[in-house]
Amino acid sequence: TQEELGVEGGLIKEISWEFNNPGAPLLDKDVQVYMANTSHSHVMNDYLAEDDMICVFSGKASFPSGQNRLTITLSEPFPYAGGNLAILTKKIKDPETGIRVTYHAQNFPDIPRTAIVVNSTGIISPREMLKSSMLPCLRLKLDTDGGASLSGTVSCQGAAVAGACVSIDGKMTDAITDVAG
Repeated sequence: TQEELGVEGGLIKEISWEFNNPGAPLLDKDVQVYMANTSHSHVMNDYLAEDDMICVFSGKASFPSGQNRLTITLSEPFPYAGGNLAILTKKIKDPETGIRVTYHAQNFPDIPRTAIVVNSTGIISPREMLKSSMLPCLRLKLDTDGGASLSGTVSCQGAAVAGACVSIDGKMTDAITDVAG
């Protein structure tokens, strides 16, 4: 929802997830990500098929062993209009390993937030969907397209600090400083 994202709209340029891969690295796997602005609020009753969404990424991604972050730069920025944002992510199950990558998630008890289909075909059938109250924790990198901006340099004893997380209280957005602080 708009309240959860903390912005009224903007261009989404990147999406990332924290995940755990308990097995061997999964390299160069086919991944597709779709997005849609929607007024729908129930993932099971108001399912949006991929044909009703915009494919924002179709390519390869790797899932190294252990705790990691998968970051995908979108092929084209997605115009988030505020309101609800539907995200569909497809990764074909790895039949040779059977490894299932798990994503860090937040629980919304008794509220279906995620629809899950596990198969090796990549074809999504609403009849196969399992509902979950777990919503994967994800980060979106977006431009607020004309909104307010924050600028400056993070430094310590006069030297720029790289890798510092800068956030605004009450907002669900943040940025990581580069080598220039």
